Parts: sequence; C-alpha cells; structure tokens
Amino acid sequence: VQPYVKLGYSDLEMEWCDANGLVKVDADPAVAWALGIKAYLWEFEGLGLKVFSTASYRQTKPDKMKLNLSGSSGSLTEKKFQVYERQATVGLSREFKIGDYDKLTLVPYAGVAWSDTTTRVRVTQGTNVMNSGAEDQKDNIGVFFGSEFLFMDNFSLNIEGRLIDQKAVSLGGTVLF
Repeated sequence: VQPYVKLGYSDLEMEWCDANGLVKVDADPAVAWALGIKAYLWEFEGLGLKVFSTASYRQTKPDKMKLNLSGSSGSLTEKKFQVYERQATVGLSREFKIGDYDKLTLVPYAGVAWSDTTTRVRVTQGTNVMNSGAEDQKDNIGVFFGSEFLFMDNFSLNIEGRLIDQKAVSLGGTVLF
C-alpha cells in the first residue's frame, strides 16, 4: 500500500440538473490536487501486468469557466466553481523500462472507477445571485486511462483521462510515500 499526493492541472466539462434547470459548465484548465492510497492486488509475472486499486480525494477550483443554464447564457459579473471528488478504482497496468537506466519507466494503465463528485457554482448576473451544485450523479461508474512516466521510485509525471458524468483530462506529478 502506497499513500500519494498529486498536483497538476485539470480540464473539465460537466452537466447536471437542479432547481435552475440544466447546468452545463466548461472550465478552463486549473490547478488540481489529490490525496490517496494505491495498492497492488495481483501481478501476472509472466505478462508483467499488475492489478491495482486506488482510493482518492481530488479538488479543483477553476477561475474561468463557460456556464450555460437551461440553454441561456448571459453576462456574468461573478463566477465561482468548485469540484470535490471522491474516487475508488480498479485497474490494470504494465511497466516498460526505458533504455539502460533502471529508474526510467513508462507505465500505461486503464480501469474502471467509481466516482462521487460534488460541485458548487455561484454566479452573479446583475443583482441576481444563483447557487447551483451537483450532489447526486446519475452515472457514478466510468472508465479511466492514462500513463505514468517514472523518474525515480517515488516520483512520476502522469496524464490521465476520465469519462464518467464528466469529461476530464489531468496532467500532473505524483509523489509516492
């Protein structure tokens, strides 16, 4: 079992229904961070494949976003968007050594994720203030895929895509403890 911290950028699109109608948000890339644990469950030694599981908490607060409320959009004087995500995954990975240096490896991975995402949006249009948020997702199960580039035993750069109720791409660095 390995605890980890991730820091990077996330690009996110989401939609949900609430009292305000259909809410669609397209956020610009923003800083995202995560805390989690990773456990290797099984290794197929002859194939080099590893089955792993993770549990994590992620958070991002994009400064810029495009917002559409039930098909209408207008001039907004204030926008605030926050995303909090709890996620559990099961995946499959394979490690490839790069060159003669033992510490450089590429680890592509893919799997299935359960995700519980809470979003909060606060916008001001003129004197009207609207609060919205997605608390109950319709589809909590989705897929993820990505690749890690390991420089040392405990540091990697990674790119990951997630397809659940959201479409998200993350770029970042991970420190394993």
